[in-house]
Amino acid sequence: MSLKELNLFRVFTPYVRAAKPGFFLFGHGVTNTKRVDPLIQDLHMDFSPFARMIELWDKMGFRFISMEEAMEIVLNSKVVHYPWIHLTFDDGYKNNFTTIYPFLRSKKIPFTIFLSARNIIEQKRFDNYKINCALIHTSSEKREEILKPFRERLASSKNFRDDVVGMVKLYKYFSVPDKLEFISKIEELLSPVEWDKYNKIYNTEEVLSLENIQELSKDPLVYLGAHGYNHYILSTLSSEQITFEQSECRKIIFQLTGKYPEAYCYPNGKSQDCPAQIGNFCKENSYKVGFTTLKDKYTRKEDPFLIPRLPLSYRFLPKLFVQLL
Repeated sequence: MSLKELNLFRVFTPYVRAAKPGFFLFGHGVTNTKRVDPLIQDLHMDFSPFARMIELWDKMGFRFISMEEAMEIVLNSKVVHYPWIHLTFDDGYKNNFTTIYPFLRSKKIPFTIFLSARNIIEQKRFDNYKINCALIHTSSEKREEILKPFRERLASSKNFRDDVVGMVKLYKYFSVPDKLEFISKIEELLSPVEWDKYNKIYNTEEVLSLENIQELSKDPLVYLGAHGYNHYILSTLSSEQITFEQSECRKIIFQLTGKYPEAYCYPNGKSQDCPAQIGNFCKENSYKVGFTTLKDKYTRKEDPFLIPRLPLSYRFLPKLFVQLL
């Protein structure tokens, strides 16, 4: 434990044990190999700080609870007499199985993976990876040709990597037809040989295999929730499209595991990403709880379809402790 971690431990442990707070934490992936490009692989934290955080929570007196117990707390006002954490991981990356699962299983820690169905079924990487990878590794001329129509909407920058980050943010809110057109152009920026090369380099971005999911589904420590079919932000869609995203994802997870998910995680998950009637959509599609990326601790006062989560990030660790106050 570092000196910084030790100080946090000393300051906040008495409060944790007295107030018994509850947290839903979210991440995406954890890697035990060195990241080649921090921008392209930004969603994946290194294993060492991840393991140290788990150790820190444990020493502070937090209990790691399952999704089933968390839903009892949220839906049935179950009273617990201990501070608790539930770990969640979004999208469904391969390292959820190869790195996270063996470590948490060895410690008997339950966790949830929210699956984006289409990427899993088609074994395709996520669009944000494709955009980052292609724009970084293509020529400056081709990159500018792609970015030129969006120049007025991109923050002025002398660093093309900032443009890439801005383009990913813009893309998330494109209409579905615009998304399909844009990602087609992105895929053409690199040749098949180049894509194969970079996919091997950035292996953190590989998604879970169907066999991985079937094995995970057999372990009671693992809960497999829904993260949409296409990983589209729901506020950009029509009512019919939202229903498809939720119902199709639920159906596919059942086909893969024999279990219907009751927990839904909204792609991107900010307040503007969740339609006003999102609870009704969830209920109509047989979900009981919905998870956001609204950064706060759980207080029992939240709408069960707008549950906040805090980032499972070493960089966010000091801010997370402040949420205890």
